[in-house]
Amino acid sequence: MKLLKFAAPLVAMATLAACGGGGGGASPTTYSITGSVAKGILKMADVQAYEVVSGALVKFGSSTTTDNSGTYTLTLPSTTNPVIIKSSTNSNTKMLDETTLVAGKFAEIAAPLDLVLRSMVPDLTASAEVQANPFTEMAIAGALAAKDASGTAVTLTKDLLLISKEAVKTQYGINPFALKAVDADNTAATADQKKLMTLLTGVAKSAKDDSTCSTTCQITKLGTTAEIKYDKTSGNGSFKNAADMATMSNSLSTKAATVTSPLLVTLPTFTAVKESDVASIAEISARDSFKTFIAVMRDGLTTTGKALDTSSATIDARIQGLTFQTFKAGMDAFNATTANCTFPDTTLVCQGTNVSGSNGSYSLTYTSGGFRSTVNASGSIANGVGNISITGSSAAISSGKKAGDLTISAKITGLTSPEVSPDSVKLNVELTGYDDIGAKPVTVKLTDLTVQENQTTKTASISGGLSISNSFNDKLSGNVALDVVSLGPNNQPLEAYAKSAVLNVTGYGDDKTLINLDLSANIDYTTYKPWIIESASNPLIGSANIKVASLNENIKLDITGDQTGYKKGDLKVIFKSGLNSITATTKTGSNQVLFTSSSGDFTATMTKASTSTVSGVIKQGSVQVGTIEGGMIKVNGEELSFK
Repeated sequence: MKLLKFAAPLVAMATLAACGGGGGGASPTTYSITGSVAKGILKMADVQAYEVVSGALVKFGSSTTTDNSGTYTLTLPSTTNPVIIKSSTNSNTKMLDETTLVAGKFAEIAAPLDLVLRSMVPDLTASAEVQANPFTEMAIAGALAAKDASGTAVTLTKDLLLISKEAVKTQYGINPFALKAVDADNTAATADQKKLMTLLTGVAKSAKDDSTCSTTCQITKLGTTAEIKYDKTSGNGSFKNAADMATMSNSLSTKAATVTSPLLVTLPTFTAVKESDVASIAEISARDSFKTFIAVMRDGLTTTGKALDTSSATIDARIQGLTFQTFKAGMDAFNATTANCTFPDTTLVCQGTNVSGSNGSYSLTYTSGGFRSTVNASGSIANGVGNISITGSSAAISSGKKAGDLTISAKITGLTSPEVSPDSVKLNVELTGYDDIGAKPVTVKLTDLTVQENQTTKTASISGGLSISNSFNDKLSGNVALDVVSLGPNNQPLEAYAKSAVLNVTGYGDDKTLINLDLSANIDYTTYKPWIIESASNPLIGSANIKVASLNENIKLDITGDQTGYKKGDLKVIFKSGLNSITATTKTGSNQVLFTSSSGDFTATMTKASTSTVSGVIKQGSVQVGTIEGGMIKVNGEELSFK
């Protein structure tokens, strides 16, 4: 009879669809600041953070020291206030000397005990990376010394720090806050890193040539010259002594040119920076808020990814081998039954080698894949309704230990003759597998999996529940629904095509919700003929939606696509991390994608040229905050990504 042959692949499909796992973790309440300290690279220097509170510097968190590469990491509470990073040398601190090469590397010398280098982040609402060097120090010193047009000292604020930072970036054409110093043998240094190394060499050479002004003195002179003249009302500012700053900067270039080093480059002649050359606080804030936005999104995504990877690995280790072993044993048992049993009339009959029983109740024994299994099958039909029960167990041939249990019950309606497919089939399946000692089970269940067929409309539907669980309280559960339609050209055999599908699955680990997956799709076959190539006269029309949510981490991905005609459609992708989200929309055949942030603050238009290069602009309102070049986001020359 067609019934059992029809049900066998159905159980296999639904069982395999149940396969999965997930993971999770707690959202971070602290963030890390990482970076390096250099004039040249400072090893074993002390690093302490300070929060700017009402203009004052308040010690923030615990201190740390730089490692042998000059790198530090601080873990601090989140704050919307600026955070100053202060490094100071001690008796153990070593410093690389850019003016002296030893075996192709900069010589390591004792660092001066009075050397202080500072840097900053405008807030700590996401993990950040920031470097400290003489040119970040001059920006901090310039902000601390800032005065307005009347000569009155200005209170230290986030805006003032950003203006001072921008003035230094404008003066040198590089961002010293983002550039990590390297050793002389570094062959991967970027053009901007080489510019930084040339300037650092200039500082070192100036100190070596001037017996009256040490390294600390040279850096202090830079900071004094970097005093900012700031207009709080307009948000504009620049160096008070711009001409002196240009002169001192050119002096560094001249000094560096007298040194032999593989990292040195010829620097341009520095000119006095005018106030109009320095971006306003509105422009700076727009850029930095976008960078923070990207950083928050990235931090959430990274945290979620790590948590999911960790938990998935744990759950996989617990259930994966058992689950697939269970699937195989269960499906072998089911296949053995369908291969040997049928309904010649109203009573199940099973025949074959190692089959015993009669009158609708049979026992089958067989071996497969190193397991010996016994299956009991019984069934009967009354008034067009059939009931089948299959139970069984398997054990490892080598050890005799129990490997799995199987229970399947099926109710079939519409059985009018042995060779006619039923109207509906309702299946309940439970497969349980055991580990090597037969103690820790993994259970796979398909609950009320219903298959209904309408011969008149030539349609069928499949729906039901599914779950996987183990003795560690890991669980995957959900529902699946599928509608199919039989179509085909005239006088040809009909084939089944999916009309709509819905899948909802939630994963748990130790009874905690971890991840949720929703999938839905549909196709309109009113005019579309799937056996003919899609064209303007045979357009495919339909829609699809995929939603993935890491519930513990509040990370969500929502993809929606609508096909409205031949090569016509819309695609929308929403990526959410915490309270922030980005929505991307495009149309089929378009070479442009529009990006919008959840607040509407940021918009971007990305265009793909005929040469396949991708470019675009990012704006906050009417202010451009960045560009898209070669598929990468760039803000003031700095590349950003979600990685």
